[in-house]
Amino acid sequence: MTGRQSSTGGKRYTPDSSTNGTTYASNKRIRAKKRLDQLRKEMGEATEKQSAAGADMLPVLMFMREDADRRAETEDRR
Repeated sequence: MTGRQSSTGGKRYTPDSSTNGTTYASNKRIRAKKRLDQLRKEMGEATEKQSAAGADMLPVLMFMREDADRRAETEDRR
């Protein structure tokens, strides 16, 4: 007479659940695997971007080193 529902004390029925009878642990493993795959993909993309940026920076670094060497030689001649 307290107004409780008939399902109190039992398991809840979730018709829109995506588990379809799988356990919490298996769902957690699946989610972890998906996240790990996503992180690996993001790491691969970041590595590719870093490699591309490094390749773009190499000529600049070589120029700066040559310029510094040239300036050092000029100072030595004085």
